[in-house]
Amino acid sequence: MMQRLLVPLLLFASVTAAHNLARAQTGGSGVAMVVKLSGAVDHAGKPLALFDVLRDGEHLSIPANARLTLGLLGAAGRTEVVGPATLKVGRDGVSKLGGKGSVSGKRDAAATPAVAAQLKGSINWDRMAGVRREDLRWETDDRLGGEPARLRWVVPDDLTEVEVEVESLPDYSRVYRSTLPAHPGELALPLKPGSYALHLRGFSPRRTVEAAVPTVQVMTDRQTEAQRQIVEAALSHNREEELSEVSALLLQNGQRRAAAPLLQRLARLHPEDARLQQLAAP
Repeated sequence: MMQRLLVPLLLFASVTAAHNLARAQTGGSGVAMVVKLSGAVDHAGKPLALFDVLRDGEHLSIPANARLTLGLLGAAGRTEVVGPATLKVGRDGVSKLGGKGSVSGKRDAAATPAVAAQLKGSINWDRMAGVRREDLRWETDDRLGGEPARLRWVVPDDLTEVEVEVESLPDYSRVYRSTLPAHPGELALPLKPGSYALHLRGFSPRRTVEAAVPTVQVMTDRQTEAQRQIVEAALSHNREEELSEVSALLLQNGQRRAAAPLLQRLARLHPEDARLQQLAAP
């Protein structure tokens, strides 16, 4: 049952979601996340752990008794490794440098060269122009389920109003635009399944600031129900391996809110794990 339900979840992979997650955790240089791990693997002198994010150019040595699955953040795919093997992790995937083990993977169809190229920009034009987009930002999962879709943002105290604009992709047709009070920072919209660009501008008597523009995907009812069943099944079975893998998949796809109950369960099992406590925090 669990294996069957995981199929639609794996189809949710998003290039933008994964890139945003890597950028948030490693300042832009993360290219892969550990989504499944069996056995002991050394990483920079410390044991490799679930949810670790690997940087471009890192090398890993996988011993004979270890298995590893990496979610490729820039390429929106997954690579499975069975040791012994020596690996190099890069933006375009995982390369096997040596060893008798196996390395196999599948790249998501959405990860075209053109899209990947857009994610590799090294110039921060906002910073050069003196724009601090981090003052105002969306705090919405990259994939939304249910109706209405709940859009959330974080706003500094000095801003009194925000202008929210939602455009449907790929034609950028406007489906919503309104000026709202800056707080409490939440809006519920009846959006149909599809892709949307979210625009957010904040205003105060002294300044105007614009947030970075994310792309979000509103899931179909079938996808939303599949995700709900996956999460409920993992919670019901209460097996640590299942809780870890499903929450890692959701995090890889930018669905932190959906992963929250699983992460909270794991955090209770491992109160000593500071990273888990941080991920599980509201």
